[in-house]
Amino acid sequence: MAVASYLPQTLQERSSDSECAITGTSSSLVKALEQHKNGVVSSQSVEGQAAEIEVTAYFHVAVFANSTEDTATNEMITAQFELLKDTYALYGINLSLGGIAREVNDTIAVLSVWNLDPTDTWITGSSPETEDYWKRTRTGSYETLHVYYYEDLIGTAAFCNIVIPDRPKSDYFLDGCHLRKNVLLGEKNAPYREYGTSLIHEVGHWFGLYHVFQGGCEGEGDYIDDTPASTVTSADGTCPLGTKDTCPDLPGTDMVNNFMDYTADPCREKFTPGQKTRMHDVFWAVRSGK
Repeated sequence: MAVASYLPQTLQERSSDSECAITGTSSSLVKALEQHKNGVVSSQSVEGQAAEIEVTAYFHVAVFANSTEDTATNEMITAQFELLKDTYALYGINLSLGGIAREVNDTIAVLSVWNLDPTDTWITGSSPETEDYWKRTRTGSYETLHVYYYEDLIGTAAFCNIVIPDRPKSDYFLDGCHLRKNVLLGEKNAPYREYGTSLIHEVGHWFGLYHVFQGGCEGEGDYIDDTPASTVTSADGTCPLGTKDTCPDLPGTDMVNNFMDYTADPCREKFTPGQKTRMHDVFWAVRSGK
C-alpha cells in the first residue's frame, strides 16, 4: 500500500536506487479518490463495469548533437509504445500513438532542473529552455499523454506527475512523463531496466497510482485495498514473490511483481483489480474533459 521512502530533499540526497523523483501524496487527489470510493462519481460506469479509456500518446526524444544513430531510435520508441499499449489494454485502457518527435539540443537533452510543489508530487517548473521545449511540444488536454526521453535526468531515472484536480489549462505543459533513455525498452541495462517497465510504472502515476510501498507499514498506504503494505524494495535483480514480507505484522507479502514497485524489470508484470479501478476513477474524475 504506498509513494516513496525518500522525501522532499535535494536531488543529491535522493537514493540512487530510486526510480521516480516525485513521490508525495496530494491531498486534493486523495479527496477525489475518496469521492469515488463513496460513489460520488459514477457517471462513466457501464452496467457495473468501468468504461473503456481512450488515450493518445506522444513521444518526444531529446538528444545530444553528437549522439549516435542508435540513440533512442523511432523503432525503439515504437516497440516501447507497443509494450505500453498491450499492457494497459489488459486493464480497459486503449492507447494510440499520436507521434514521435526528436529534438537535437545539448541543453535540453539533460533534464537537470525541476521545481516541485510543497507536497513533492507535482512539477511546477524547470529551466526556461526546458519549459519552452515542453510548451512547444505539448498538445491536447489532460487526457493526452506526453512522454519525454532524455540523454540523462540528473538525480533520478524517471518521473511522472501525480495528476492534481483543478490544475489550470495553462499548466498543460507541466503534465507528462520524463525518463532517461537508458530505461527504454531494448537498452542494455540488464537485469534492472532493460525490459521497458519503467514507462509502464510512470504512466501508472499519470493515471493516479502511488507506489505499492507508499507510507511503508504505517497509515493509508496507496489507498488501495488489494496492495499489501510494504517498504521500498530495491531493484536488486531478484524477484522474491511470496517470500519477502517487510510488514510482517500486516496481511499479505510484498507485491514485488507489481508495476508500481521498484523491483527489477523482469519481476514487474501486473496491476491489481483495485489499481485498475483507481486508474479508471482518477481518469474520469480528474483528467476527462479537462
